[in-house]
Amino acid sequence: ARAGQLARQQILWGRPIPMQETVERINRITAQRVRDVAEQIFTSGSPTLAGIGPIDNLADVESIGETLQR
Repeated sequence: ARAGQLARQQILWGRPIPMQETVERINRITAQRVRDVAEQIFTSGSPTLAGIGPIDNLADVESIGETLQR
């Protein structure tokens, strides 16, 4: 598991990432940054809708998109 983690880090970042660096980066994440990223994810473009089972009462894509824009 550790070898795989080191290999991924080497491929992605060109170096192994020390645990302390990872912890420091995680600790710098703010609630506002999480909100900003969530807003980008949920309000950019049109939503994709998938339904399993009867979909007679499933909201339409436009309604869901409007809800996400609020």
